[in-house]
Amino acid sequence: MSDGVNFPQLPLWEDMNFAADCDVWGNWMASRYLPNPWNKSETLGGTYVLGINLFAAASPVDFYTIAEQANLTLPEAYSGISQWFTWHTLNTWNETEGNWDTSPEFYENVIYAPFLDCTAEYCKSLGYTGNADLTGIGVRRTLFLLS
Repeated sequence: MSDGVNFPQLPLWEDMNFAADCDVWGNWMASRYLPNPWNKSETLGGTYVLGINLFAAASPVDFYTIAEQANLTLPEAYSGISQWFTWHTLNTWNETEGNWDTSPEFYENVIYAPFLDCTAEYCKSLGYTGNADLTGIGVRRTLFLLS
């Protein structure tokens, strides 16, 4: 999707807005970073339904009309979106850390850019309840931007 080649049936990055609905983005972020109850050092990595909701909220208005014209059934469209998420979130093996890294396009467009518009939802997604006078959204945002 990022270059119109890997996922040509999906919108291009420049046509997507993952901050279009901060509640949907925050809900997806919460599921992505929730700790795995069986192994607290791992995260759950997001849910299928919330991923579809996020993609739908970020898509241009005419995306589903285009999908219908291309004769994509709803399961085919959802399957393509799931493949897109998997491809971007498990994009590059990080030899140093021994895990998979997201694609730079995914990080920039799906995680970082919406964070700038959705800082309250970001803090809520992490269950962050620090003293707002000492460690509020502004401090948390600064820490995120520096990382």
